[in-house]
Amino acid sequence: MSNNNIDDVLKILSNTYRRKILRLLSTEDRYAYELAKILKITPRAITKHLEQLKEYGLVNAQMRRSAIGPSREYYTLNRGLVFRISIGQNLFYSNLSSLRDDGGVQVSPTMHLEAPEETFDIEEIIEQGLTYLPQILDKLDYLEIQQTRLLRRYQGILQHIGELLKKFGLETSESELVVTLMENGGRMRQGEILDKLSLTPVTLSPLVESLIAKNIIEYNVIVENGKAPEVEYKLKMI
Repeated sequence: MSNNNIDDVLKILSNTYRRKILRLLSTEDRYAYELAKILKITPRAITKHLEQLKEYGLVNAQMRRSAIGPSREYYTLNRGLVFRISIGQNLFYSNLSSLRDDGGVQVSPTMHLEAPEETFDIEEIIEQGLTYLPQILDKLDYLEIQQTRLLRRYQGILQHIGELLKKFGLETSESELVVTLMENGGRMRQGEILDKLSLTPVTLSPLVESLIAKNIIEYNVIVENGKAPEVEYKLKMI
């Protein structure tokens, strides 16, 4: 699965059982029959869902010895993702990124950040849960409020820029490309634009030709060692 392919994420998360499987695998590795038993569906259905999750790179499978029987194929989470989508008037914001810790290392199912010390006393377990979980949820609520404020500001600026670009004579698709370049620092490679805007080279070509003719963007051909040449588009004022 591409790092930025939101379509893949929407497709894989559209199924209730696949979401439940991911939730179960987020706590511990499990084998197919165990998942089928927990979710009360057939092993054949579980296998189909697991194959789809593997296809999109969300889970891995490996054979492990069992203390009570033959080796089994255990499934484990392969990636940590953060998927955000915000929809409102003059606003459609979506973002897909890897879940990482403060050090920039992708968080794995076996990595625990600031986890309390292990204990086997039920009262201590409950006390730790009461101490940590509400605090973390309160912080997440605060971050959500801050995110909402930023999105409202983003929404207002986006509306303002859109109105100005329309007065300048840009078509909707042209404005979308210009705004996308703005959001990415003023320059993007062709492959990034195609992925971000779900375009093809054929549909992108007339847009860039029109914007080049209007003296808004320009392009460079980037040649890197061992790689095919790639076109980069940028706003002319940067």
